[in-house]
Amino acid sequence: MLDKVLTIASFANEVVEYFDNYDAKFAESEIWFDYTRDGKVIAKEYFDNNCHRIPSTVGLWIRHTCHPSAIRTCLVFLSAIEALCFTQVTQFINRDTGSTAIVSIGIKPSIAQVMQLKTIFPNAKFDLAFGNDMMSSILDCTVALWLAGKEARFKLMESGICIRYGHSQQLVESTKLSLSSFQKMFGIRSSFRTCKPPRNYTAFREMLLKGLPV
Repeated sequence: MLDKVLTIASFANEVVEYFDNYDAKFAESEIWFDYTRDGKVIAKEYFDNNCHRIPSTVGLWIRHTCHPSAIRTCLVFLSAIEALCFTQVTQFINRDTGSTAIVSIGIKPSIAQVMQLKTIFPNAKFDLAFGNDMMSSILDCTVALWLAGKEARFKLMESGICIRYGHSQQLVESTKLSLSSFQKMFGIRSSFRTCKPPRNYTAFREMLLKGLPV
């Protein structure tokens, strides 16, 4: 039996309507998402039934309905398509009060994007929705530190991940790294959280293909 693949038909009509016209263009055979900076479109994410291209850019794709200062939660993804999958499998539309922004920062996040997010949404708490694999865990730690105005270095080694933060250095097994374990390891306190699918899935798109709710 062939594995199911994500297609435009995978998305419910209410999800399409929720995102349509918020720098997103839904057509019968393709979807485009505009990534902007300073009001200008500088990159696009593209999806059709055979292809998904996620940009590496300093721009942001953003969906929100109220004034940026009224946003209380900012959900941050690596792709707009993953944000759509999250919205569908968690039935997020039913509990959205309008005070949440949904953002994609693309395949290669940068400090510039994170600083821009903090400027756009000054009163928001940030939930990082990067998935469940090793690189997602590294990005959780990296982006959370950027949001706090700090940095760390991560180096992949045969024995695990070597982390240098400030004057300290730690070696952790790759399967045991998480934002929570990282913060405990180095005595860091923050309000940043992660938003992840169950552990047996690496991404929300996998859950959507299985037809499973969170």
